[in-house]
Amino acid sequence: MTNDITFAQTLDGATLDSFLLYLEDMPNTAKTYKSCIKRFKLWLKDQPDAQQPTTNTVRRYKEDLTKRGYKPNTVHLYMVAIKQWFKWLESIGKYPNIA
Repeated sequence: MTNDITFAQTLDGATLDSFLLYLEDMPNTAKTYKSCIKRFKLWLKDQPDAQQPTTNTVRRYKEDLTKRGYKPNTVHLYMVAIKQWFKWLESIGKYPNIA
């Protein structure tokens, strides 16, 4: 799969809601992932590659969380949520798994 699908197309609320439905058997996980992904999306808006993020984008986000003083376990949690989201996006053909 190529990155010809812009990430903006995956940012609609329906896509995130569908991901959360995918996690419906794990309500606490869904709530946590939703928070993590929303923060990532907010951060992404100010990035030069916001329309087509890459593995480098995710790496920069991780570095930014660390620089902001997030504890290692929190950074890890954010990265797990983002990785699972991109894995799911790829599985439904919406965006390549860049995480």
